[in-house]
Amino acid sequence: MIEVFRIDGVEFGELRAELAGIKGHVSVGQLVFSIAPRINAAGRLGDANRAVELLVTDDQDKARLLVKELDNENKRRQMIQQAVVDEALLKVNAEADLKNENALVLANAGWHPGVVGIVASKIKEEFNRPTIIIALENGSGKGSARSVAGFDLYEALTACKTHLDGYGGHPMAAGLTLSNQKLEDFKKAFIDFANERLTKENLQTILTLDSEMALQDITPRFMEFLDKLSPYGPGNMRPKFAIRNVEIAGVPKVIGKTGEHIRFKIKQGLKSYPAVGFGLSNKYEMLITGQPVDIACVVETNEWQGNTSIQMNVRDIKRAVT
Repeated sequence: MIEVFRIDGVEFGELRAELAGIKGHVSVGQLVFSIAPRINAAGRLGDANRAVELLVTDDQDKARLLVKELDNENKRRQMIQQAVVDEALLKVNAEADLKNENALVLANAGWHPGVVGIVASKIKEEFNRPTIIIALENGSGKGSARSVAGFDLYEALTACKTHLDGYGGHPMAAGLTLSNQKLEDFKKAFIDFANERLTKENLQTILTLDSEMALQDITPRFMEFLDKLSPYGPGNMRPKFAIRNVEIAGVPKVIGKTGEHIRFKIKQGLKSYPAVGFGLSNKYEMLITGQPVDIACVVETNEWQGNTSIQMNVRDIKRAVT
């Protein structure tokens, strides 16, 4: 069940296709977004030793059972995570003062501690400010924090440590524990610290683009060049491009369980490519006007059900300046 494959010359243990429905070559993207979440789900919701067993066992029957178990666990994690995200968004609308508070501290009994880190990342991305999500249980809380550029989480937690039972991490991500009795004092101290260190300008979302290009520039040679730049990740993010004055071909489609994403097709001259915008369904009305738009995107290879195609992973959309 366990085989060896290579990604950019590095050997990894493969969980064969059963783990994530992957066939053939396993890309870095598939490893990060398909295989890793299933491995991580074991520890988030239960016993992480199951993932270790899967990686080391030579028993194919046992491995198949573990693969199925981890896949089911990952699906359960996704459901729990979405429920916590939805509740956290409601809390922001009900409790947070976004005009006067440069950070978010959200806590609730019943939130699963195994997903607070993922939820903190999503809420941070939505509101572009330091975010702490805390799961409360039996009189204490376990929290996870995510930050924005220019705000050192570890420094902030150190400044508030009198309200904490424990903490650790680095400038961009951290974890903490505290008693319920100290929650409100900690929340006030953390938000006060953020208000002192961050300005409204710091909280503005800035999308930095690497270059401008046209659809006709996307050639097999170009895609090969992008592939040679991988693996991508912190310190080597995928290049983002501006593509101006593109037409929308056909009718855009809102997708996702809660209708938060959008899929459409862009055209420029004789060239056209599919595009997907995660979290950009609010741009739907702009896309159906028939007017040209400018997009900021990552050019990527999409692999789905055995088919490979080039698509634009869109990060932002604006009306074209004519």
